[in-house]
Amino acid sequence: MTKKLASRRGRSSSAPPPAAPDRHERVQLEAYLIAERRGFAPGNELDDWLAAERIVDAAAVVTAP
Repeated sequence: MTKKLASRRGRSSSAPPPAAPDRHERVQLEAYLIAERRGFAPGNELDDWLAAERIVDAAAVVTAP
């Protein structure tokens, strides 16, 4: 079941995502940096967070052994 879920998410089962607290902190920082680059204009917070999740998850797959 784990392999099936991992493949649906586009990850191999040998490359687990970062631990939840660590991932949350990385996403939080990345979302902040995205918002900063766009001048903290209101109304795009969810888009910033989702983009940050994609960036963090992609980096986790690339850096996995």
